[in-house]
Formats: sequence, structure tokens, C-alpha cells
Amino acid sequence: MLLSVTRRHMATDFELILRFENAKERKRAEQLLEACHFEIAKLETELSEYMVLSFVYQLNQSEPNTRLQAPRSVAELWQHSEAVRELSKNAFNPLVKSNGPGSIHFDEETNAMWRSDERVRLSFAAIGKGFAIDRVRDMIRAAGFSHFFLNAGGSSIFCEGFAGEGLPWRFGWSWQKNECGKYLGEAIEHKSGRPLAFGVSGVLEQGSHILDPRSRTIPQNELLSVFVATSSATYADALSTAFFVAGWDGVKDFPQSALASVKKDGELRWNGIFQEEWKPLC
Repeated sequence: MLLSVTRRHMATDFELILRFENAKERKRAEQLLEACHFEIAKLETELSEYMVLSFVYQLNQSEPNTRLQAPRSVAELWQHSEAVRELSKNAFNPLVKSNGPGSIHFDEETNAMWRSDERVRLSFAAIGKGFAIDRVRDMIRAAGFSHFFLNAGGSSIFCEGFAGEGLPWRFGWSWQKNECGKYLGEAIEHKSGRPLAFGVSGVLEQGSHILDPRSRTIPQNELLSVFVATSSATYADALSTAFFVAGWDGVKDFPQSALASVKKDGELRWNGIFQEEWKPLC
């Protein structure tokens, strides 16, 4: 049996689904999913760049060289963001600069953060949903559940186990709509049941909104949508953005990741790890 609870966080619908076996487990599942949504809401109050009381908002409004004590969530996410930035050779970057070389600094010993230039601000928009999904994943595992599906708006997903006996979790990777507004793409079946996260980035929902942080321009690689599958939703979320920005040449060395893309001319491309799991789709 499945229990699904959807709430809106981070301007996205978070759908959390648990598989349970009996009435006693259902009560625990209900309480757990409510606790998970509470945790996501709490994370949003710390990570949002729009909530006045959030740490990120306060950092972005602070005077240069003013040290602020970052909560644990921000410190962890900053370190993850820096790891992806280095891995992607700056195709992913949590810093948004109006102009100039401004930067944000982090002290690992004290968790203090500060801006060195008022022209720079911090944004976790391309990694925060995946981080929240990973936090929920850990809560669910700790509670003893091993079959679940976590979906943040279709762009950040984590699943483990099965939807039912012999039934894989299924979801859609969409990259365009037809003239009637129907989503077009491919159905993904996760048949192995092993823990896996999926990240999708593209132009379907918001148009050409992803900028190359190195040039502050729209990427010129003709990609319509990209798909990344890896072990962490945090990294799948961020790597999909880096993939969309850098194109195949910039991501071919991403470790242990299934990669696929669709170009504006309809061309599909994928790597060997993706092929082992899902190809051929068509």
C-alpha cells in the first residue's frame, strides 16, 4: 500500500510517497511524512534568498566583511556547492554577481560566512531542492522504511525499493509539449530498486532561464533538456544544471553518473551508464 502527501515548498510541489505493509505502519507513515514536510519547510526558512528571516537573505543584504554565523544546513550545502563548482569547472556556481569579481567566504572552523563585495549574492536555487530531498531520504531510512519515492516538481527525484511487489517506481522525463499542451518525453522505470537520485534541467517550464555563471549568458549548446542519475539528490540537482550549461564536453568526466540529453532538433544522446539502465527508451 502507498501513502502520498504533497505540500508546496521552495515554489515547488514536493510529493513524498511511502510504501507500507499494514494499518499499524500506515499511522507511522503518516506521522513521518508530516515530519518530513516540516523539515523541508524549516530548511526553506534557512536557505531561501527571498524570506526576510532566512540566513541566505540576511547574508545577501549584509555589509561587506560582516561575519554571520551560518546554520548547519547552509554550511553543509555551501560545501556541497563548492564541490560541484570545482567538479564542473564553474559551470555550476551558487554565487550570483551583478558585475565584478565579488565573492563569499566561509570559515570551516566557525561556520562563519561573509561577503567581500556587495555586488555578489548567494543562491541555492539550483541545488536546494535536491538537498531537501536527501534530508528527507535520511529521515525515512532512519524510521525503518525502505520503499519510497520523493519528487520535487519533477526536477529533483529520489527513489528506493519498489512501489509494490515487483512494481518499479515510474516517472516521466519531459522536454516539450505538443500543440495541445500535452507533455512529451519518456517514461522512466527504475527496475533495480537500488537507491538512486535523478536531476532534470531544461527549458520546458521556465524557458531559457539558466545562465552560464562564467559568462552570465544563455548557453549556446542547443540543449532542450538534460537528465542526470547519481547517488545523491543534492548532486543530481546541481549536476543537471552544470550539464545544461557545459554540454557534453564539460560533463563527460562526471563520476558514476548516468547522463542523457535532448537537443532542440530532437537528437537524443546518452552515456554508457544510462544505456545500461534505460536504453533503448524509444
